[in-house]
Amino acid sequence: MKNKTKRKKLIIEWPTNSFTIQDIQSLHPDAKNITLRYRINKALENNVITCIGNNTPSMGRPTLVFCKTVRLDECLKESVENGVVINEEFEDYIVEVVKVSDVKHLINENTVKV
Repeated sequence: MKNKTKRKKLIIEWPTNSFTIQDIQSLHPDAKNITLRYRINKALENNVITCIGNNTPSMGRPTLVFCKTVRLDECLKESVENGVVINEEFEDYIVEVVKVSDVKHLINENTVKV
């Protein structure tokens, strides 16, 4: 009988910030690409991580951006600042920050004088 080689189980520590598949591959260079994609799909099914949008480069395919489900609000705000195109289902979570002086200016323009 041949001895079977024991493989180490790959445990992925998900980044606290938003990340792409390439980021996970750089954190685990010894792991196979298909193994990492399988772990990402399982984490998506189990709601450990969430796909929040994609990066659209000037050329090539867009890359998916993921975030831990626990830190969803913080990751969405951070990703919008970094230029990530957010999925439609998360657009309600995003609140645009406006300066108080801009709001006063907008109110003064839109008021009707009688």
